[in-house]
Amino acid sequence: MNRKKVLLRNFLLALVGFLIYFGTCLAFFLFSKNEELSIEETYATRLVANLESGKSSVDEVNRIAYKDQVFHLSFYDLNNPIPTLDNQDYYLNNNGYIPQQTEYSKIVFSYDEYFKADCLTSTYYLKAQNVYLRVNKKLSPSYLTSKALFIYGTLAFLGLDIVFYILAYYFFKRSLRPLKLQVEKLQDVVKKNHDIEFEDDLDYLTAMIRDSRHALKHELEENQIGSQKIEFILDSFSEGLIVIDSTYRVIILNKKTLSIFKKERSDIEQRYLNTLGVSHELEVNFSMVIHTKKQITFIEKIDGRVYQCDINPIDYAWTRDEATNQQVGASLLMIDITDEYNSGEMKKEFFANASHELKSPLTSILGYLQLIENGTIKEKDTPLAIQKCIDDANRMNKIISDMLSLSSLERESLRPIEEISLPSALQSILSSLKLQCEIKKITVQTKLSPMIVKMNPDDFDKMVRNLIDNGIKYNKEGGKLIVSNDNKLRTLTIEDNGIGIAEENVPRVFERFFRVDKARSRRNGGTGLGLAIVKHICNYYELEITLDSTLGKGSRFTIHFPE
Repeated sequence: MNRKKVLLRNFLLALVGFLIYFGTCLAFFLFSKNEELSIEETYATRLVANLESGKSSVDEVNRIAYKDQVFHLSFYDLNNPIPTLDNQDYYLNNNGYIPQQTEYSKIVFSYDEYFKADCLTSTYYLKAQNVYLRVNKKLSPSYLTSKALFIYGTLAFLGLDIVFYILAYYFFKRSLRPLKLQVEKLQDVVKKNHDIEFEDDLDYLTAMIRDSRHALKHELEENQIGSQKIEFILDSFSEGLIVIDSTYRVIILNKKTLSIFKKERSDIEQRYLNTLGVSHELEVNFSMVIHTKKQITFIEKIDGRVYQCDINPIDYAWTRDEATNQQVGASLLMIDITDEYNSGEMKKEFFANASHELKSPLTSILGYLQLIENGTIKEKDTPLAIQKCIDDANRMNKIISDMLSLSSLERESLRPIEEISLPSALQSILSSLKLQCEIKKITVQTKLSPMIVKMNPDDFDKMVRNLIDNGIKYNKEGGKLIVSNDNKLRTLTIEDNGIGIAEENVPRVFERFFRVDKARSRRNGGTGLGLAIVKHICNYYELEITLDSTLGKGSRFTIHFPE
């Protein structure tokens, strides 16, 4: 709506109001005037009729109310301007009146000296008395009021209309000032450079607001796309991320964090840190970072996983606490180091166990050699001592050899792959272990069918030999060993009816240097690394190995080969 429209609208409003008032007052005035004329005409007509019928003018005057305050009756001779009779005893003296014939029987407005007011006047010629009658009727207050309302009220209303017209336009312009200011600010927000030329043009301002709305909508859509991109990037992190403000309210967190704490996004976002279910230590560290503004790095264990937690202070306006004016928030980056941590722990345990395993035979060798050197051992016992040293040296050599094999497997270096006929390779390994089986009187049963696997021959030999060797060492005298394969299921099974393994020890048998019975293992020449080597080989070739064992009844190892 521009200035012309405002002016036209205000003019039309004023004109309509004026016309309504003018029409109402005019109708009321005309009604009052017609009422006055009717009363004057009725009264005068009846009076003239009575006088023409022969009644005396004196009697007629006396008949009406004496000193009447509404009607003033005057009788005049034809040629005498001085009244001969007056119901108000009022004689005009020097102000005589001689009517013209053209005024007879007409009602006109005139001024009455007696009433000192405008009246309705009608003049009639009375033939019977050869006089004429002048009837003055005092105008009623309602007529005067309607006349005043019509004349002065119309003028007053016209003046008010003009004032309204001016004030309406003034307030219209004034009402646009804050709107213009807000539009200018909106233009700054959307970075538009339109000049607001007509501050009283509402249509122009509306168009600018519409353009700004479109610009804001476009920017909002771009921001939403940007927010989605950022959310996608954050959710792509393999590390957990949490950002809180100075009031410990969660501002940002990614998908990895939700999976770590097993929460839904709707349960956490825009809520406080304690709703995430973090540990007390984590909350304390957050508080220390916010108050000291210094970085903290520590290790946190959650549901069996180990995380390196780096908490850093952040200082942005959107982390401000309005109540305390504290602006420092904090960000937490959670890096899963479970494998590295476990690997480090395993290495520590490995070196401790390796040192212990090597120390025992080395101590034995040194002890025997010192006894021989000092002559403490008799000459006849010297060969036995030397044999003991050789056995312990062989044991040390086997431990070192197995450790080197493990080290090679852990490096995951590429190995030449060949097609191996599983029945032939198994028969070769069983033949090499035939003597051990005969010593313990173990019966070997084979159920072999044609089957080809693709592996490095040395790795296959180590894997199968260790399993068969364990089936012999930890079997009972006269026990049974069953070696079978299933080409359809792609499995290899090595089963014995030996000492078996307790249920609680089954998950640990593939750990390095783990022995169910350490004394028996050493007696049998075991290093505690055989099954660890088997497990590493299976992992390298992505084979699945399972163990079913019952204490005192035997064990069954099953290897699943891929297609």
